[in-house]
Amino acid sequence: MNRTGQSTQFRERSAGGMKLVSGKAVRYALNQWQPLIVFTEDGGLPIHNNDTERDLRRLTIGRKSWLFLGSEAGGEVAARLYTLTASAHQHNLDLWAYLEDVLRRLAGGDSDLDALLPNAWAKSHPDKVRSYRQAESLARAAQTKARRARRRKPNRK
Repeated sequence: MNRTGQSTQFRERSAGGMKLVSGKAVRYALNQWQPLIVFTEDGGLPIHNNDTERDLRRLTIGRKSWLFLGSEAGGEVAARLYTLTASAHQHNLDLWAYLEDVLRRLAGGDSDLDALLPNAWAKSHPDKVRSYRQAESLARAAQTKARRARRRKPNRK
């Protein structure tokens, strides 16, 4: 409290005098309005980035193991392979079958790189898409959805 009895917790001094800190938050939200409403326009976009953070966690855990790759070119190759395997994992592909086929085709001179991307490869090799954990994944998603619904339900006493 200041000497007039007013709280200064939510105020900050600027060149023009005192300003409300909450005003900065509102101004920021208004300036970022287009990126904020993109989720309302495209229902296919997730509102969270949990999948990306989970994939990045694998990268940060292995970072110390990959400090010494031999050369800058070796680091670039390792980054490409890591990206390829993370993308294949995200598309539920049998990783070994995917890498074997892609590397053999590249070594054989195949120049259709779009066909080697995990999403296109999965369409042409449906037998190599892992489905044995799909039921488990769906059950886990249903449990999460039910738990969130219970939390949102107001407590009636």
